[in-house]
This record gives sequence, structure tokens and C-alpha cells, in this order.
Amino acid sequence: MSLKWGIAGSGKISSDFVTASQSLPKEHHEVVAVAARSQSSADSFAKKFNLKKSYEGYAQLAKDEEVEVVYIGVLNPQHYEVAKLMLESGKHVLCEKPFTMNQKQTSALLKLAKEKNLFIMEAIWSRCFPVYKELSRLLEEKTIGDVYSVSVEFGFPLQEVDRLTQKEMGGGSILDLGIYTLQFQQFVYRGLTPNKVVAAGHLNSFGTDQSFNAILTYPEGKTAMVGATAMVEAPNEGIIVGTKGTIRIPGFWCPTTLILNGKEMVFPLPENKGTFNFNNSVGLSYEAEEVRQCIRGKQIESELVPHSETMELSKLMDNIRKQFKSMEFVLVVINLFFILILHVLSLPLTSDDVDIFSDKIVNNVIEDSFNITNSTRLARVLNFFPVPVEEECRANDGRRKGVCMNTYECRIQNGKSYGPCALGFGVCCVFTATCNQEAYNNLTYFVNPDFPDLTHQMTSCSLIVKKIDPEIAQLRLDFIHFNLGQPNRKNGVCEEDIFLMTGGKTKELKLCGLNSGQHAYYDVEDINEPITISMNLSRRAVSRLWEVRITQVPFAERAPAGCLQYHTGLKGVIQTMNFADNGRHLAEQDYNICMRQEEGMCSIAYEPCHEDSFKIDPNRQEVESNLDDALEGSGSDGVPQSRQMDSCGDMISLPCDSDDLIMPMDAGGTLPGFCNLIHCGPSLCPSGQTPCRVESSSTPFTVGVHFGPSAREAPPDDNLGMCLVYDQLPCNV
Repeated sequence: MSLKWGIAGSGKISSDFVTASQSLPKEHHEVVAVAARSQSSADSFAKKFNLKKSYEGYAQLAKDEEVEVVYIGVLNPQHYEVAKLMLESGKHVLCEKPFTMNQKQTSALLKLAKEKNLFIMEAIWSRCFPVYKELSRLLEEKTIGDVYSVSVEFGFPLQEVDRLTQKEMGGGSILDLGIYTLQFQQFVYRGLTPNKVVAAGHLNSFGTDQSFNAILTYPEGKTAMVGATAMVEAPNEGIIVGTKGTIRIPGFWCPTTLILNGKEMVFPLPENKGTFNFNNSVGLSYEAEEVRQCIRGKQIESELVPHSETMELSKLMDNIRKQFKSMEFVLVVINLFFILILHVLSLPLTSDDVDIFSDKIVNNVIEDSFNITNSTRLARVLNFFPVPVEEECRANDGRRKGVCMNTYECRIQNGKSYGPCALGFGVCCVFTATCNQEAYNNLTYFVNPDFPDLTHQMTSCSLIVKKIDPEIAQLRLDFIHFNLGQPNRKNGVCEEDIFLMTGGKTKELKLCGLNSGQHAYYDVEDINEPITISMNLSRRAVSRLWEVRITQVPFAERAPAGCLQYHTGLKGVIQTMNFADNGRHLAEQDYNICMRQEEGMCSIAYEPCHEDSFKIDPNRQEVESNLDDALEGSGSDGVPQSRQMDSCGDMISLPCDSDDLIMPMDAGGTLPGFCNLIHCGPSLCPSGQTPCRVESSSTPFTVGVHFGPSAREAPPDDNLGMCLVYDQLPCNV
């Protein structure tokens, strides 16, 4: 025997419910009547779906003896009265979410249904989907271990939808969208009650919440972070983290897929036999069938959406909205105080008879306050939400770094969430930018337009970097990937493909070629104008790839002045730009590579990375043949240092004291050589001897790179540049 349905409300959701119900076997479900606020709306709806009866108002529907159960799809503020009317008339009820406007109304309806022995259920259709059945099984069997974190977001740009933006229509992100996120975390933590709920959000000019975020803490350190917005599209995904793995549910409110530890399971929807207004609305048929089975089984509640959980959801939403009202009061007080100060400042300073708390002044303050809040209707942003400290975090893909912040802030700044951070109180937000965009975050990845694929076309590309705070002193650029066209192979000049950074206190930074794994610091202290990174790409038949991590460095964490590169740690590798087997060191490079002196270390040793890792042609037209021997290395070897400086146009400088040593032994094989400041030629040590090791106790530990403009063309094999391994040495006790 079919279940006879009546429909209260003729809106889009009611239309989708009827379409889904009529896709089910007629011997199980039959929609027989509809009621709406106007007869014309009811008639039009009945005609569309070939219903036998249509009513103006809901009283006639309640009296219809053929109707067994009523689906309530009216506006939120009407849910309580219409549901109450149907229960009092002996009808079972399926009421759209939110169930009512507050927990008092919810409690009253549940009590009435129990007294009348009638079925009533909040229409949380999500839980009727097969994905939720599978999720329940996985959680019960602890497939991902003990769950300790749930995060879920839901949002669409719905600013033009009146029922979402106006209080009198029951609008707001909490009631209309937040119910989905709250029920999701509740489903995961079934049987648990949160110890604490902290929430905040954004109010529109009508005082209606347009977005919110909430953190719920449970016993044993379990947390849930939920958010909803009617302002922008959110990730719309539920993520569950356990001690043995994760579950992700894309489109969690009407899901068809579940991803368990990276493996996707698909649960197809029933055949779509009609036209729907909303995504996956054919899934409403699952909900209709759940109601039929409960009623035919003489149940007054569903195990999928039990009354206790409906009651708990009402309490949660009341709790969150109450926090909003408290914050509104604080904002009003601040507003009143601010206006009071303005009034005081506008009073004559010479008057001895001014009483700033006189009735007249206070009345003016209050009047002006209401003029501001009611006339200009300014939107208010509530920032009392406990925001995690914005510090670096590691994205859950293990590859990139991000900034730990709350979900809402990440979203409105156009970042992308890569997993939780700060014990689930924030998300690891990763920011990327490409050509002709701006970077205004303390950590941004600048990538080529086709990243992670290669970019082949010739183009001009620029990025504007804006300081997030006047205290930012430097930008650190980490070249994770940096593969542009090579410089002129004969003279080292970047002519076609050019990376150019301008706008800072230091001179421009100009690079090309292969610089993956390198980094650079760029001084921007006391600079208020934006910094420009330009990619001028004009070389033909070149595949380019770049991924540059740009970090804004505050004054307290800056690298020492004059250091283009700053290395930390006892050991490391330093290279000149574009050092590669087929590369050539760049012309017009003048900078220092600095190593932080670690605790207990008093000197530093340098060795070539390999046999061919030091090749710097002197680049001087006037070099005479009698200096050739001197250019075979940079040890003393009988050549005065002043002569070496004269003979090296392109050079590396290694500051050292008079008693610092260079290995191996001198030409006689008896004593080490003395360290020299200037190094060029085909090897670091005299006459190309190996093994080669230069020790220096001069502090700070620095290596100078001095490559001037090309004076003459030279073979690229003689100008690979420099690659050194450094090792800090402990102080002699």
C-alpha cells in the first residue's frame, strides 16, 4: 500500500522532493495534495505534478483524510507552526531543515509527536545517502582508528537570495547552510556532546550572519572545525582524520564518493527521471523511502536522524547564534564609546562647564549611534574567533609550506586549504600566484602559467609583491624550480630569458638559466612601494618551469646585511648562480654568500664539490702569458696577492687571516700554503692539486662572488662557476 504524501510549500525544494518521490514505485509512494500561501501557487504546482488536490493555506491540507504524511518545505520561520498543525491533525511529518528556529520550538514538536504517537523527522537527506551508510560502517569498525579531528566547510555565493539574507525570513548561514556542517560532525562523533563551542562570523547590513566558523571540542581531545558561508563558494568537503588514516567526502551534503586513505569508492545515484533545481536532488528519494519504512514499521523516529540528535543540533545552533548576539552587543558598546569620544573632541576646549556625561550629550551619542547602524547599515565582521597563530605549516601533500590560519581567512584571501594545523583549530593555507597577479601574503608560490607542466610560449610575465606589514625587512626567494633559457654561452649575459626583481633597497636581481635549489634575500626595509618580479621570456624553442617560494621576512628574522644568500647549519653546499654541467656562470653578479656561525664553531673549511666544480676564467683582456702559472690556482705559490687581484677580473673572494691555511702542501710538499683572498682560474687550490681544502677563521663566514660585465668571450667550459662544500670547525679548547 502506497504512502500518501501531502506537500506544504510550493518552492524549489518542494518541487525537487515531489520529482524524486514520483521516481519511486507508485505502490510505495503517491503525492496526492499540495498547499501553498496562495491558491494560484498551489494550483500551478498541482498541475505541474499532476496532483489531485491543491489548497490555499495549510489548514485544509491538515484536514485532508487521505494524506498520511506531510512534507514541510515552507520558509524556516513557518516550520514550527505548520508542523504543529499537522501533528495536531494526526499527520506524520517530514520537516525540512532547520527543524525549527530554536530549541524551545524543537522540544515542543518532539514532545507533541511522542504524545500523538506520530512519526516526525528532520529532513537531513544527507544521512539517507549510501555514502553515509558506508561511512557509518567504517567508523564503527574503526577502519581509520580513533577519530580525533573533523573539518567541514559548506558555501555558495547566495547574496541575492532573500531568504538567506533577511532575518525575518529565517535567513543566515547558520540555519540554512551551517546545519549541514554541524550534522556532519555530529554524525561522526555520534553519542558525544561537545565540551565547548566557540564561534564567530560575518554579519550583513541586516544583522544576518552571512558566514561563520566554529570550533567544537569533545572529550579526549577530539575536535571539529565547521564553517559555512553564503558569500563565496567553499571547498564543500568533509575530512575525517583518525589515528590510522583519513576519510574525505567531497560534496558531503549529497555525496556520491568516499575517499578512504586516497582510494575512491563511488556510489551512483538512482536513475534521474526528472528535472531538478538542486544538485543530486534525485537523492531525496532515499529520504522519502526512509520515511515510508519507518511509518510502516510503526516507528516515531528514524535511526538515521533520531530525535535526540535533532534536539542537539537545535541547541548547537542556538549556542552559536547566542555568541553572535553577544558580539553584536560588544560592537554596539564600542560604537557608542567611539562616538562619545568624537563628541568630546568636538566640544570647546576652553569651557569650564562642560559635563561630558550630561543627559544631552549622552542622548546625542545614542541618537547618532542608531543613525549610523540604521541609516548606513554598515556590515560588521566579528573577529572574536580564536585565530591560530599565523606561522608556517606543512601542507598535507608534504610538498609545500603554507600559513596556519582559520578556514574563513584562508578562503577570503584566495588561498587553498591543505589539511588541518594547530591541533585542528586552523588549516594549512597555501597561496599561489602566476603571471600578472599580486602577492600579499607572508608566503606565496610564484609559478609559471602551466605549472606543474612546462610553459613553451614566449611571453612577458610579472608579479607584484606587496608587503603585509611595514616591519617586513626582506623577501626570501626559494627557487624550488627555476629553469629558464641559458645566458649567452660566450659571455654569460642574460639576453633573452631574464628573471628581474626591482623595487627594493638593493640593486636589481637579474638571473637566467638553471637555479633550482638556490635562494636569495632581497632587502625591502623602509620600502613602501610594491616590488616587481618580471619574467621577460623571448628565447625560442625553450621549455620553462619555475616555482619560487616568496617569504616575507620581518626585521627580527632578517639575514645579515649584504648577504644575497644565507646558509645555516654546520655543513652545506654553496654554488654560484646557474651552476650546472652545461651551464655558464652569469655576468654582472656581485654579492656575498653568508654562513651563520653556529655555536661553538670558530672556523670554516671549503672544498670543491667535485673535480670540475671550480672553473672561473679571469675575464681580463690584458692577462699576459707570464701569469698563466699564477692562474692555475689561488694559493701563494710565489705569486703576490696583488698580482692575483690584478689578473682576476671574475673572481671568488674567501676572507681569511694571515695564519689560515690552504691544503694540500706547498710545492715542496712540506708545509701547507697560506690562504689568499682572491680565487679564479681552473681550480680552487694551487696548480689544480687535489684534494683541495681551504680553511678560514675570519668572521663572519662569507664567500664573495664578483663577476663583472664580460670583457671578452671565453669558452663556457672554462666558466662553469663554483660549487663548494663547507664544514664549520669547532673552537680549540
